[in-house]
Amino acid sequence: MDDQEELDSINFIYDDTVVEYLIEDDEVRQLWRYSRSLVTRKFLKPNIVTLTPETFDDFVKGTDLGAITFVQDWDDISNTVVELLEEVMSYDSLPAGAKFARVSCVDWPKLCDEQDFTEYGEIRLIRHGNMIPWTGPASSEGISRALKLFSLPFPMELTSLLEVRRMLSSKILEEFDVRSSVVLVFPKSTAGKKVITK
Repeated sequence: MDDQEELDSINFIYDDTVVEYLIEDDEVRQLWRYSRSLVTRKFLKPNIVTLTPETFDDFVKGTDLGAITFVQDWDDISNTVVELLEEVMSYDSLPAGAKFARVSCVDWPKLCDEQDFTEYGEIRLIRHGNMIPWTGPASSEGISRALKLFSLPFPMELTSLLEVRRMLSSKILEEFDVRSSVVLVFPKSTAGKKVITK
């Protein structure tokens, strides 16, 4: 049996539409569903790097674009955030070279204390070796959009009207999934300084 056949059989056996007659206890049901998700995720999603005190600094400094989260393995929010990052990793539109990692605060409490975060499952985006707390919505789309925008050199200097038109074109805005404002500043404009928001 090859990998695809094994994956197909797993998807058939663990299909959520199949009625689970043998499961009566809520805790058993939760454990059963969690174990199914582990088996399926093994095949469908890439792994997030687990960092230690020895690898943490090198990972952050060596990452141009990525995300990191600090988790308690038993915490539901932490597990949800890890699954969220795994979902982001599976996107085809993700910028090349983006890296993702997690730190287990059960295994490395001192490392977590040094990072001074407010709650477990906190996400920090990494850009050019610097960590930036993620304050946006806890959604795979939001994180993916932020990483796409982080892959651009900001602020961008546009030197011609053609470059401005290109930047505001629907193709570019769709490519980087821009849904908020784009602000253009003309500090050297002879007609007077102005800010255009589209």
